[in-house]
Amino acid sequence: GYRGIKAQSSLDYRYFNEDVGYGLIFMSRLGAQVGVPTPHMDSIITIVSSIMQRDYRKEQKRTMDTLCLGGMSAEELDRLLA
Repeated sequence: GYRGIKAQSSLDYRYFNEDVGYGLIFMSRLGAQVGVPTPHMDSIITIVSSIMQRDYRKEQKRTMDTLCLGGMSAEELDRLLA
């Protein structure tokens, strides 16, 4: 069943780096900004950061500030996206 399926030879691949570094970090920060807890995302960020020996939170590839959305309330974001 799995013969011939090629897996990455290293965990240091874009799935972790992009999904955590750009996706989960952004969503976690967005949740914090609008008062929505993201404990499961935060746990995954912590685990992957430990496995990869990288501080994805510190790297902050994509943030609310880099998208000029920093400091906006949930209501302001809702109006912007409506």
